[in-house]
Formats: sequence, C-alpha cells, structure tokens
Amino acid sequence: MKKLICIMLAVSMFLSLAACKSKDTPAGPTAAPDMTVGPGSTGEAQATDQPATEEPDATPEPFTPQDPARAAYDPATDADNRYSIAEIALIEAEGGFYWYTANCDYLMFYDESLEEAIPVCAKPECEHFKDGNTGYQNKDCSAYLECVKHPSLYNGKLYFIDFYGGVNPNSNGTRMGSRLCRMDPDGTQREVLKDVYPPGLDDPDQMLVHRGMIYGTSHESRVENGEPIRKFRLLALPLEGDETTCRVLYEFDGQAWGGIRLIGDRCYFWVHYADGEYEEDADGMVITDNLIPGGVIGYWDAAEEKLHILFDGTFPKGEVNYLYKMWVTPDETIYVVTQNGIGKLEDGEIKEVVSCADDEHEFTVPELSDGIMILRETHDRRYVPENDPIWWIMTYDGTTLYKAPLPMDWTEDMEWADKLRSKKGYFFSYIGGDETGIYVEFATDWTDLEGGVYQGTVLVRYDLVGGELIPNVLDTLYSGWTENMG
Repeated sequence: MKKLICIMLAVSMFLSLAACKSKDTPAGPTAAPDMTVGPGSTGEAQATDQPATEEPDATPEPFTPQDPARAAYDPATDADNRYSIAEIALIEAEGGFYWYTANCDYLMFYDESLEEAIPVCAKPECEHFKDGNTGYQNKDCSAYLECVKHPSLYNGKLYFIDFYGGVNPNSNGTRMGSRLCRMDPDGTQREVLKDVYPPGLDDPDQMLVHRGMIYGTSHESRVENGEPIRKFRLLALPLEGDETTCRVLYEFDGQAWGGIRLIGDRCYFWVHYADGEYEEDADGMVITDNLIPGGVIGYWDAAEEKLHILFDGTFPKGEVNYLYKMWVTPDETIYVVTQNGIGKLEDGEIKEVVSCADDEHEFTVPELSDGIMILRETHDRRYVPENDPIWWIMTYDGTTLYKAPLPMDWTEDMEWADKLRSKKGYFFSYIGGDETGIYVEFATDWTDLEGGVYQGTVLVRYDLVGGELIPNVLDTLYSGWTENMG
C-alpha cells in the first residue's frame, strides 16, 4: 500500500527584531496596579461548522501580486516573518524589546538603558522566579505566560494563547482547548478573551496575530480502525468576536510538515512530504532512496477569502532538498532551499538562483531570514569552540556578507563558562536576522552533584560591520530543578 511519509529535518528557527519602530509602539514595562486573570469562557463555547476548504485544482495558477498598499508592512498590526515558524519572539518596542523563548515560560523585556532583561510584571514585590532560576515557576507572576508559541504585540496590546482552555467540543470532549489572552504592554490588565479550539484531535501550532486574524497550523495523528490518520491543516480564527473554533483554510491528507509567512492580507504557506513506499532495512532503519520529496506552496487571501495554489508536486532527485524552508520577500518573491543553494518560485516551477557549493567546506542547508541566508559548516549538533566551524552569510543574490568562524570570546566572561566548557558546548537554538546583523540564541545543559538538571539560554546579537561580526550578549536565563528545591 502506497503511503506518505514525512522526512522530518531539524529546523533552526529564526530570530530577529521587528523591521522598524513605530511612534505608536508602547514603551516597556513600568510600575502599575495589581490585576486578576478572569476565567475562560468554557461553559458556553460551542463548535462551529467550519468545513475544510475544498480540494483546489492541482494545476498551478498565474501569480498576481497584491496592491503595494495592501502588501506594505505595518508594525502595529502585522506579524514579523522572521520568527513566524520559531518558538521564540523578539518584539521591538520603545526603549527595548520583548523576548520570549521556548526555554522559559516568562515574557522578558530587554531594557536598552539598563542593558538587561526584566520580567514583564508590574506586581509590587512579586518574586517572579527565585534567585534568577526560572525553574521556580511563579504562576501568579504576570510575566508567566506558558503560551502556545509566542505572544504578539498588536495595536498596543500583548496577545498570547495559553494551554488552559475548556474542553474542546470538536474532540468529543476528549481533549482540552487553549485560551486567547490579552494584557497591557507592562503586564497589567491581563484578561481572558475566549477559548481557541482546533477542528479535531490536533493541537494548534505557530499561532500568529496578523491584521485581525490568528493564523496557525496544526498536525493531527491518530489511529482509527487500525489505520493511521494524519493531517496537516492551515488554520485561522478571527481575533475579535465570539467565534472559537479555528477555520480550516487548507488541509493536507497525509503526514507532512509546513509553515507560514504573512505578507499584507495574504497568509502564505508551504507543506513538505515524501511520496513512496515506506520500507525498513534489516536494522529497522527507514530506507529513503525510494522516497520522492514533494510539496505544496500557496496562500490564503483574506481580502478575497480565497485559497490559491502556486505549486503542487514532487521534485526530481538532486534539485530540491525537501520543501521544509521557505521565505517570502515584501514584494512577494518566494524562495526555497534547493539541493545546492536556494531557488525561486516562478511560473509554477522552482529554479535555483544561488549555489552554495564550496570546494573547501561542507555546509548545512541555508537558514532563510530577512534578505539573507545563513549557513554553518557541517558539524556535530553541538558547538565545540576549539573547532571553529565557518559561518557563511549571503544575500539572496549571492553576495557574501560574512564567511569566517563565529566570534565566541564572550563566553569567557559567562557565569556558566566552566560548565559550558566541561560539556560538549552549545546548542544553536535559533538563528536569524538581516543585513545589519544576526541574532543567535544559544542553549546548554548541565547537572550538579545533587542530581539537578539545568539549562542555560543566552541571547546574542552579532552586528555585521565591515565584513565582521561584533557580538553583544543581551541576556542570559537559566532554569533547573533538584530534589532539594521547594
């Protein structure tokens, strides 16, 4: 029986600040009165009839760009694509930026004047987390979000989706939903707006606030009557109003993975999968030689309320290295990773435009970010400083901005330096940026003599100046737990 199998590849998520400042962007956290979170509207929530979009014609259609006024980026209402598929948020504001990472359930605000990050909580005498250890979670702290993906700053308010919704009526009462919450930029006036329910047994993912809508994806995987059922869905939910069940804008029947990029009134999306017989060798390893990579690229136009498919098909071997990374520029040019570099989608075909082949070094496939692609010399997944792997930063036209080892001298002054050097090194959690520089979030872990397990997270900005990267350590966080912690 022919099956679809997804070749899941590790994706280093993108990390960057918003493109520009708005004079209406609110300032960072300031002192304010206490507040109380209200209960979720779990009792009255009902499933709404939102069937999946009809299967579109597989023939790619001609592409028509939006009117420039529609496509123009508005920092007050638009999601930032540089972290649209990341588990991290960096949101620029007056005097600093917000930082939310998957390694910590607290929303932090980096104050540029203080040169440090502080929890987004204005409660008097609140002990956000004890002794700087976020492992001591204080769920009464306003900065504690524990949200699905990351928060959004939208029209002067911080929105986020947490995990504490009511019973999902679309799952026959077997699963819980999520909640849409809102608070002021300083952490005050926190309130629950409504429940958020996926259409079935899946969980919402990559939830982004953009122009009055919440866009996201979901993955459903279950067994029914002995047969596996797998679905990828593109979801949407109005930010305002009483509607709670996410609308299904597009559905892929099979095991797949994808992401979204948001330009103007359009939600661009991509799906990647592998078509072929699922086989294993004598050792139980999956045989991939007979699997053909394939993908779907399209967009939902909110103004038209219509789905458009720009590409739907498989790729000849040696041309596209699976459709698991895609970027959309402000002028709506679509780039994807190819076997040897990056390609551009034109007239329903992906054509390679820049080769990243190198005679002296072997590099990872590019990370795609705002106008740049970032490659790292092929290496163990952890960074070992003495090996000095090469980093290569290029623009989408192939211009090299940087090609040298990543400066790591800043680790010598770190509180955890001895622990980091005694282990294998750092994880590169998130990488992204633009032509002015890149942001890298590092993570490491260690144990102590009491059996405690800890994780450290470091956010570093590398400014790109005259072909050099100048590091600036913005903040560090750590979390951990031992049996003696209470």
